[in-house]
Amino acid sequence: MIKPDSERIVVTGLGPVHGAGIGKKAFFQALFHGVNTSKIVRSIDVSKFKHQFACEVGDISPQDHNVSFIPKDIGKASLYAIIGTQLAIDDAGITLTELANKPVGCFLGTTEGESQLIENLVKTILEFNQVKMHMFDNALHSRISRNVSNYIKSSGPAYTIGNACSASNAALISAVEYLQNNDANFAICGGSDVVCRKTFSIFHRLAAISDKVCTPFDVNRKGIIPAEGASILLLEKLSSAKMRHAHIYGEIAGYGMNCDATHMTNLNPEKIQVCFNTCLKHAGLSTSDVDYISMHGTGTQANDLNEYQALCKVFGEDNIPKCGAIKSILGHAMGAAAGFGSIACLFALKNGIPPTINITTQDPQIKISINSTFLPKQVNVAINNAFAFGGNNAIVAFKRYSDF
Repeated sequence: MIKPDSERIVVTGLGPVHGAGIGKKAFFQALFHGVNTSKIVRSIDVSKFKHQFACEVGDISPQDHNVSFIPKDIGKASLYAIIGTQLAIDDAGITLTELANKPVGCFLGTTEGESQLIENLVKTILEFNQVKMHMFDNALHSRISRNVSNYIKSSGPAYTIGNACSASNAALISAVEYLQNNDANFAICGGSDVVCRKTFSIFHRLAAISDKVCTPFDVNRKGIIPAEGASILLLEKLSSAKMRHAHIYGEIAGYGMNCDATHMTNLNPEKIQVCFNTCLKHAGLSTSDVDYISMHGTGTQANDLNEYQALCKVFGEDNIPKCGAIKSILGHAMGAAAGFGSIACLFALKNGIPPTINITTQDPQIKISINSTFLPKQVNVAINNAFAFGGNNAIVAFKRYSDF
């Protein structure tokens, strides 16, 4: 909970790593133009699956993004997280030297972790080949945050949250609470995940994976498009940001988290209503203050409808603010998805509302106002919804920064 006397926490650096764009400028351009990033999968073998499209990062060179070193034998989730961290640090106008040996918190979310390393490890075991100790260590989920912490030489805490699709919102909330209860000025948060065959297997079995594009809220929506990448944000105490004369993207106004655990996959509208109202209460906001909701919007039949039903309970059917689903552009990056939603909210505060693409006929049961092209609307308050398997709900409110 954000207490009235707590130090305000702001976002001063963004480090998106996605096939849509590496770094804030390219990523913002993709959001602005509504660029579809779904393509045939290249990084893993999906030849035995019916649907074979995903949003992959593709070839990436750390040196092209000012990364000073990469630990040996790390996985792609750690690689993406380190690159995203460096991008966020550069964007915030600080240096690794300034952060070295400081208690910078590192809080990162993931779903599959180093999934490709895990697959290689299992294959090695099954083939009765020698397994080296570092293969186990590098495959741990905890390695992602530890690798980031080691990269910036932090003396602060580092932990990885495996809360599936709401993990990076949970990581952001952890970062806020850490900063408000410690002497640290900075925290790295967000999420990182990699396309893997496990994701394809699960969503094929659930009949919740689309063929080529993600179509949230369309009457004929079929499911998700898997994606990967890292969604990194640098959070900072307002006093520190003001002292540095840093650019401030927005302020974390409040948040809500709960777990309903009533169904493995379906959302619970009543419990999401509680989570949303908790977020508004902690932020000191009313429903009329909200200008934009970055919806979880996976493109599955049940979840899109359930999320809409939850919004009806919060706002009333006729008063739901402008909504959107960036998964139509970016795909579903699992543990990194909520972080991308947070970055989209900050994009909205700065520029306007990103489009929701690929909709042919909007589902008449989902009566929300969405835009298919960029909408140049002033946004003062943006809400980021994130919901995960098992009923793990995490909602964050961002507001335009003002110096009073």
